[in-house]
Amino acid sequence: MPLPLPEALKETNKNNEQTVSQPNYLKLAPPRVDFWESSADGERISPLGCLPLTVAATQEHHTAVLATQIDLRDLNMLHQLDETDVDKIIQQLRSLQTVSTQFHLVRLLIEGLAQNTVVVHKGLSTGFTVPDTSVEFWGLAAAARDDQSSVDIFLSRRSPDDASTVLHVWLAHNGVSRVHRLEEELRLEAAYSPTKSHTSLPLSIRAAIDRATPAETLFFLEQLQVASPRHRFKRAIESHCKFVLIDEVSVEAWNDAHCRQFLDSSLDMRRLLERRFAELARMGSTHLPSVESVLELHAEAEQLIADSLLFGKSQTLDRIYDTLLQAYDPLDAFHDCDSVDVNADILALLFFCTLRKAALEDVYLEATDRCPIFSQPDQAAVFCELWVLGSQCELYFGMVPRALGQVIYDKHKSFLREYPPPMALSDGEAGLMTVYAKIEPKHERADSDFNSKNRKGMKFQQVLIGFRALSVFCLPAMLDIFLLTFVGRGLFMTAYMSDDNIIAACYALLVALLLSAGITGSVGSVGNYYLSHVS
Repeated sequence: MPLPLPEALKETNKNNEQTVSQPNYLKLAPPRVDFWESSADGERISPLGCLPLTVAATQEHHTAVLATQIDLRDLNMLHQLDETDVDKIIQQLRSLQTVSTQFHLVRLLIEGLAQNTVVVHKGLSTGFTVPDTSVEFWGLAAAARDDQSSVDIFLSRRSPDDASTVLHVWLAHNGVSRVHRLEEELRLEAAYSPTKSHTSLPLSIRAAIDRATPAETLFFLEQLQVASPRHRFKRAIESHCKFVLIDEVSVEAWNDAHCRQFLDSSLDMRRLLERRFAELARMGSTHLPSVESVLELHAEAEQLIADSLLFGKSQTLDRIYDTLLQAYDPLDAFHDCDSVDVNADILALLFFCTLRKAALEDVYLEATDRCPIFSQPDQAAVFCELWVLGSQCELYFGMVPRALGQVIYDKHKSFLREYPPPMALSDGEAGLMTVYAKIEPKHERADSDFNSKNRKGMKFQQVLIGFRALSVFCLPAMLDIFLLTFVGRGLFMTAYMSDDNIIAACYALLVALLLSAGITGSVGSVGNYYLSHVS
């Protein structure tokens, strides 16, 4: 039953309307002449290429990166887009042609892509960066190798979108200013997907802000205020930066609270509910249920869900699932409302916390059964992914595998501290059953010469073992990389292979990996990892 907010939450609701004035740092900051064409240091930004708006690259940086891409092109070490990908780009550009202010250049780009006079190459992002700097390009253009009238466009694999980046690079190659290129990107996005709701920012600006660190985003905002460009992008950039710095961080903190912190017992259900109620009050809720009543509901729901999972009562779980599905309605199949009821939000919190807690028990039991002793949290994460979760850790638990490994490692460590294994198992001849061998100390003879020779022999044996491991795993890869870098021909493939040969070599490697994974999995799943400890 909803009740009026307590006094503490009422104060939270009132404080939501308070604002804090910004410090007067504009007078102290050095002036910036042009936000789009000059950097914070007053240097001119490279007018060519496509780069993130948060990065200031000079013409020297552009020349260095372009030289690298031309060398890679001459060595045939770049991937040229096939006809299918080029047709997709042409289809998007044709939707822009009717609304573009640079329709003549867009038409020339479409004709060049169709006639193969404009060739698009893709390469690794490392080739588009300048060492020891934060400079990164998403796209570059240069004259073709055989025909100076043709143009080669180089795209980084980190570029946010192929079509918009190709358009941006082409317009820059033809002398269009940076702000007009960004406007054309926005028109392209709106023209190709008119049914989707878009922000007033092009994808490249949104991607640059999303990929930047908080410090870089704050500096970017400061430079925006210093330069104060008179453009409609300014307000949209400020709004997106606010979303990234405040809203997304709040969502990530809340997800971390009800996922990781709840599962590692650093945050109990009472404190979790109090935190959620405070957030709901900040967003404007005037009536909320009491924490005690929701805790009683959580106890009943936990018991109900545990019984349903244990005894296979799928009808109960399906009923709760259908209720939440209709409340959240991700496919807009039941209603057109964009908001979620507070009661449904609380019920979903209780339901998913209970499910994750039960799932953690299954993962914990399976992982500790496979490896009774963990040496570090990453090892627990590997066993959880290998034998239970696969690559779906974030989907199931809402956190990365390393965080889940830390939770299970701490849980198992506290269990062993409270219930240590018996001495007979710990110090016996067979030892505690684990996949890792134990090194037992041996008594040394009193003869010093014998001990010295024995230590030298053991040291040589350890070096030999290390060399064998290095030769099996590292030396072939290092040799292959060395040959590909300096010769262009490696053990696995070369830079001069045809497409058919590359496809055949890749399929051969894939088959080898599948066979290796299948054999390893079949051997490990039947428990043969214990054979080394069976006398």
